[in-house]
Amino acid sequence: MGTETARLFTDYGFQHLGLHRISLRVLDGNVAAIQSYENAGFVLEGTFKDMVMIDEEYRDVIFMAKINPNN
Repeated sequence: MGTETARLFTDYGFQHLGLHRISLRVLDGNVAAIQSYENAGFVLEGTFKDMVMIDEEYRDVIFMAKINPNN
């Protein structure tokens, strides 16, 4: 379901809004989300180490993006 949702919102952004690039961020360790985004065509762009603190623990944040294949 997550993969299909990511495909739908990127298709809408590219086809109807004319976007060139869509990016997102996800917490390191959220393997299911990362895999879902990869299946929808997103690629890893980088990891920001210790970017956020959650429950008194620093966590890495992964940045991913998808480029409009028609631009």
